[in-house]
Amino acid sequence: MFGLHLKKCFFDWIRNITSVLLSNLAYVLIAVFTVLSILAIGEINSAGTLILIAIIVMLVDLVSLGVSGLSFGWVRLGKPWIRDFFHPIKTHFTHFLLKWLIDFASLSAVIIGIPYYLTILSIIGYGSALICFWFGILSFLTMQFYYPLSTMMEKDKPVTTLKKSVVIMWDNLGYAFLLGLKCIFEMVVTIFTAGFVPGFAGINISRACMTKFLMLRYTYMEENKIDKRSTDWDSVLTEEREQN
Repeated sequence: MFGLHLKKCFFDWIRNITSVLLSNLAYVLIAVFTVLSILAIGEINSAGTLILIAIIVMLVDLVSLGVSGLSFGWVRLGKPWIRDFFHPIKTHFTHFLLKWLIDFASLSAVIIGIPYYLTILSIIGYGSALICFWFGILSFLTMQFYYPLSTMMEKDKPVTTLKKSVVIMWDNLGYAFLLGLKCIFEMVVTIFTAGFVPGFAGINISRACMTKFLMLRYTYMEENKIDKRSTDWDSVLTEEREQN
């Protein structure tokens, strides 16, 4: 009996590791495509930069939507597989379109908008650059919760999911900021490990875990009629520990 259980755990581990590696490989291929595109095009103008940003963001966001389905299973100690990757893409394609537009706008504001406005040596230029900077920061912090919420609350429309993401970000600004720093650190580590450790799949898992825990806290607050200042994290996680 113990041998069969150990064998099952081993194959489950192999299955999950394979899913993570394949997910990270997809991001690596996108990175290779990006580098090759820049080398092939050479010097590009603003219009070319915008087109390239739009394509890269589209690919990353589409893969991330699929990985969010896998992450939803991983953080619940499940064994997600290929069908869990394609399910959110089929059912939440409109969520992808909204995220793509927001990510494209925020990334363009940071990469193109800030340098451009800084060349305008006036209060208007500096003010516009500052607006682009904070738009990029707030978008980054908010969209960390967007895909995890879309998989947790499948019936919500894209705008509803976006509103909930904004509310969670503002209501948990400290957690959102720390999660953002953690993700940036993991991105740096990912670059030095050729995209595989922890990889963007690992970053998605971090976001799914944080969203899951924050939603557990909201459920605990509602059930016990208390505000977040009175929340005891040990009490919030007690039921979760018992289930796992």
